[in-house]
Amino acid sequence: MSRRFLGGMLPALLVMLAVATPAQAQAQDKMKTGLWTGTVFTPDGEVVDLAYDVTYDEDVLGIELILPADLGMGNIPAGNPMLEQGALTFSLEVGESVSCQLALNDDGSYEGECIDSTGGAALMTMIPPEDG
Repeated sequence: MSRRFLGGMLPALLVMLAVATPAQAQAQDKMKTGLWTGTVFTPDGEVVDLAYDVTYDEDVLGIELILPADLGMGNIPAGNPMLEQGALTFSLEVGESVSCQLALNDDGSYEGECIDSTGGAALMTMIPPEDG
């Protein structure tokens, strides 16, 4: 899978979900740390399973996307990840800059779109690690 392909799929994620309800936002002001799982659905219909390493350095959120080895891209750190009022935003550098915005779901997962510079969009999901 090319970087352009990945960049094209990530943007779709931003457009779908933008804002969580106030109750959701109040329920979670920090993400659970650990290894999240998820999927990216590309604009051309491909599906990529990936993981996210979610960390905090004091109160600073860090997210690293762990891509499948067969993509040959390595891991991608999320740029400037921010969680505000249930909306998770970050950027990705995948040969071009991609902007992502995901909304908090009732089950604690996040879902949304990532948009590239041409408006190409990809749907992204993030599922939190299980307790215990």
